[in-house]
Amino acid sequence: MGVLLLLQTEAAGIGEVVKAVAAIGLAPTLLIIALYAYKSRTDATIKHLEDQNKQLLDEVLRNRKP
Repeated sequence: MGVLLLLQTEAAGIGEVVKAVAAIGLAPTLLIIALYAYKSRTDATIKHLEDQNKQLLDEVLRNRKP
């Protein structure tokens, strides 16, 4: 990656180098944020489904003949 940045400094201005470093530096952070949002959404969905299953199971057990 260092070689890539050195090649960019020769042909491009300092603004391009800053953009490249920002893109390289922010990619892992954005990935972590996206994965955290996905995990939060998945956890909420699982909790919702567990609650629904509990309600359904309670209803089935109440209507069950002895």
